[in-house]
Amino acid sequence: MSEKYSFEHFNRHGVLKIGVALLAILMLLTNHYWIGLATLMSRSPELMASVLDGTHKYYLLAEFPAVLVAAAAVFRKPDAGRWAMVIWRFGLPLLVVSALGTAVLRFGGSKFRFNPNILEAPDFVLIGATFAAAGYLLFAPRARRVFKEFPAPPAEDKPSSAVR
Repeated sequence: MSEKYSFEHFNRHGVLKIGVALLAILMLLTNHYWIGLATLMSRSPELMASVLDGTHKYYLLAEFPAVLVAAAAVFRKPDAGRWAMVIWRFGLPLLVVSALGTAVLRFGGSKFRFNPNILEAPDFVLIGATFAAAGYLLFAPRARRVFKEFPAPPAEDKPSSAVR
């Protein structure tokens, strides 16, 4: 089945917009970075100690590929460097790896016992949301198409508009 997109689905650079679903997935897969940023902004030593203690650092490691993709999404412009284009091209597998890593860590818990009896309802909700995000990334045609497109770099042989 072919996806049809109207003019509103494309940004000013002529590539398909990221969309709300992909933005929500990026927020979900980078949530420990947001928690860490909020903790640093609070300047509370007790809160910083509680967040940095435990498995928070492992989540930061598992979510790092998603942070790279989020950075490439911000710089998804024609004048972005080659690094953004390369990360964006591999964005889909990077996000899936990040989703699976965070789901395994969430299921493993803070002591890596992999005991589902110690999990609480929010853990199951986050695991389900993470697997749903991975499923969307793997099977949604829009997600595949978004990661195939990157704005072309500006041509250097074009005459400047300032010269008339």
